[in-house]
Amino acid sequence: MKQAFCIRNTANINGLYDKTIPTVEGMFVNRDICEQVAEGYVQLIPYVVIYSVSADKTRLQALQYVRPDTGEGEQRLAGKSSVGFGGHIDLESEVVSTTVNIAEDGSKTYDVSLEDLSATAYNCATRELGEELGLDLTKYGIDITQAPVVYFTGNPEEDVNKVHAGLGVAIRVSEDTFAAISSDSVIKPDEIAELGHATIRLDAVVEGLNVMMAIRATMKDMIEKYNLEGWSCVMLEFIIQGEINNVVGTLTYADLVNLSNAKKDLIQQQAAAQPAVESEPTPATEVAPVTTTEAVDASATEVTAQAI
Repeated sequence: MKQAFCIRNTANINGLYDKTIPTVEGMFVNRDICEQVAEGYVQLIPYVVIYSVSADKTRLQALQYVRPDTGEGEQRLAGKSSVGFGGHIDLESEVVSTTVNIAEDGSKTYDVSLEDLSATAYNCATRELGEELGLDLTKYGIDITQAPVVYFTGNPEEDVNKVHAGLGVAIRVSEDTFAAISSDSVIKPDEIAELGHATIRLDAVVEGLNVMMAIRATMKDMIEKYNLEGWSCVMLEFIIQGEINNVVGTLTYADLVNLSNAKKDLIQQQAAAQPAVESEPTPATEVAPVTTTEAVDASATEVTAQAI
């Protein structure tokens, strides 16, 4: 019987971040039990994103794949596109804990801290990358323990997110290393139907000035273009925000003013190029409609990723 490492509820993880509790209790539970929402277990899933940023910092590429319509993977995500590689923590040897508690019946629970969660995620992620892509990151000089680990949950309205939570591992590599990893990867057809990469224009996000609105518009485009699953959108938002912060952090006030003026000039040029259209005068008693930016799917946006 397959088992998975679980916690009892996500509020416990929030307690770790709030520093109100030092550890949470984890345990291995049979998969057929912890998949049932009514049982109240949350399975922790390491979710690895491998990406690179171009030398001019205008483009981000992430290793991306399409899940098969059938196979060993999560059937609720069948056919979806993803940038996250990983799976259940199902080996006791992968779990790092502060304390192991053994009951009279021989069952075990594990007291894990934030640091323990990160170490456990690294252990599982290393195995999963070997199984799913045939990759050994040390071959490329990559120390996975230097990558940030992000705890996140998906849209709580979806059953799959009621029993799973992510431990995202964001691995940034050089363009050359990204190309080598893409070339060297050997997929398992029952888990990965097609391997490629997803591209995001970081310059377009920066030029949008309203960064969060631009990021969410980008995620909407990604969903439409790649049929991207919700968890991938959450991780890409986290990664993009970090990369944009790095870029914006190097800009001076004069740079931002020039960028704003250039944006205004472009808008004016585009407006001038449009043919004039006569409009009917609005009656004094008529209220003009208020337009809002369309929100991206909740599974991609109504989520806060927290760095461990």
